[in-house]
Amino acid sequence: MAEATARGIRFHVQRLARAEAATAPSPLTRWHPSVVFVHGLFIDNLSSLYYSLANPVAQAGADAILYDLRGHGRTDQSADGYTLDDSVEDLFALVDTLGVDAPVHVVGHSYGASVALRAGLRYPDRLASLTLIEPHCADTDDGGSWVEDVADALTAIALCSETLALPADEEVSPGTVRKLRALKTTDAFLNATTMIEDVAAAPRFLAEDLAGLEVPTMAVYGEHTDLASSLAMIRESMPQCRLEVFPDVGHSVLRDATPRVLNLLIGWLSECSDRELEWAAS
Repeated sequence: MAEATARGIRFHVQRLARAEAATAPSPLTRWHPSVVFVHGLFIDNLSSLYYSLANPVAQAGADAILYDLRGHGRTDQSADGYTLDDSVEDLFALVDTLGVDAPVHVVGHSYGASVALRAGLRYPDRLASLTLIEPHCADTDDGGSWVEDVADALTAIALCSETLALPADEEVSPGTVRKLRALKTTDAFLNATTMIEDVAAAPRFLAEDLAGLEVPTMAVYGEHTDLASSLAMIRESMPQCRLEVFPDVGHSVLRDATPRVLNLLIGWLSECSDRELEWAAS
């Protein structure tokens, strides 16, 4: 397991070096951009992006970097530090630890897309582009806040986890022990950290801030997304954003339309790398 320590946390990191000789011509082999992939919240980890996007992007000529968010997957849990801004600081601390000093392209999925969007607002000079796949950035369609909805769902899971009477390891088979450990890890994550409170405290994305975002940005949604209000906010507040809506899929656009997302992403990274190269030379 690859590891990197940043901000006092041991992160599980996978870095896929660019393919030195692509099996087929690729638009990314000319620039070899550094691309950081950020996964979704709680039940997700870097594996959801590893085979779907990151490995093909590396094979196309990029330096692909994936990591498990704080407390997720194989990354260490901490008692606190789970706010959206903490996630942004973790991202750039890892980039620094890995020795990447040029602006990076960030690809975020779901909650990871919200992390990427916040990163673009806070540190635009450190980013070459943003790719946001199903980002949460607005109130929900029923008038509530998406952060409240997420926090409520996590709280319900935490209460269920807390009330489970789990047997001791010696009372069950080895296979059951592994399953119990997963449940105990979930219980510790939700009930022994500030994760739920930190998610609930996430500040709203303001339309005027999104309108002023200077980083080249592409947002991808499914036609039947359950984040229709976020889609509408991006369409109305970010005329500078390239918006792609895939027909016949919902929030699971990454899973259900992987080849289309991948082709779109490689073209976008190539376009933004070309733009960055021209700007640097001017």
